[in-house]
Amino acid sequence: MSWICRSSLDPIQEEGYSPKARRALSAGKGAIPFRLPFTRAQLNLARASEMPRMSISGVQDKVQLRLVRGKLSIVGAGGDFLLKPVPSSPLHWAEFVPANEHLCMQIAGRVFRIETPPNALVLLADDEPAYLVRRYDRNSDQADGRLHQEDLGQVMGRSLEDKNWKYHGSYEEMAAGIRISCPAHGVALERLWQRIVFCFAIGNGDAHWKNFSVLEDPMGGYRLAPAYDLVSTSLHFPHESPLALDLFRDGELTASFEALGHWCGKDFLELARRWNLIDSRSLGWLRKLCSSGSDVEGLVRRSFLPGQIQDRFLEVWTDRVRALAQQS
Repeated sequence: MSWICRSSLDPIQEEGYSPKARRALSAGKGAIPFRLPFTRAQLNLARASEMPRMSISGVQDKVQLRLVRGKLSIVGAGGDFLLKPVPSSPLHWAEFVPANEHLCMQIAGRVFRIETPPNALVLLADDEPAYLVRRYDRNSDQADGRLHQEDLGQVMGRSLEDKNWKYHGSYEEMAAGIRISCPAHGVALERLWQRIVFCFAIGNGDAHWKNFSVLEDPMGGYRLAPAYDLVSTSLHFPHESPLALDLFRDGELTASFEALGHWCGKDFLELARRWNLIDSRSLGWLRKLCSSGSDVEGLVRRSFLPGQIQDRFLEVWTDRVRALAQQS
């Protein structure tokens, strides 16, 4: 009997993780469980009791876990992992949000070499799924054991008085935050641009200011943080806008958008040019994305989403890639 690795989505011979995925998840420290001894209700109780001490914010329910001798335990701070169960808030297909995020993170890392932390889809005590991701802001050399991280909204000093500040502005303006904070800003901008295009391709309409961050580099300065919160939100909000922000400053619409009624590859290449990225590299990466349908479909079909939602994911992907293929 064959199984699917709960991290890499590769076929394996026994339930759990492939050896490579296990080493990545545990940071080479041995075993790591794929079944956890608590339910979502117990997680929520623990989360409520630890709230005054937890430093990680966000709308989606999440708790920190620490790995000790092959067991994952709930902690209020200093965890090795974040665990995100099925959201408590009602939304379409809510029970599949963890599998959705796990799939999107695997596609990003495995197909497109976008930097992502080790992650997996685990099972709670009642067999309900939850998304597990290893924290990447840990550093034993630091006094408090962590690396400093700021989202691009913080870097740019966007007003916290505006409740919707994270949805205001444009992707074009993000370049300034990278140039301010990252010494190797050319590399960081190219990687940021790739993530913005990828979010469009998977139907992530919630890629806002707080979902892109810079991370303290132990060698000095800051760099673009690994990708996080990659979800095909179109599966849960089918009528949402395809982008969380305007593509260009001041809500500018290009001639191609006005002609087609939607963003296309030409527009994203224009964003790359405004960021002074190398044209040939941007075009080459975009073409790779548009030609990787079979690799993406392979992961989708091995994912833990049910067939109906797999089909819908691939419909969104195909539609977005069709738009991205319009490059002139």
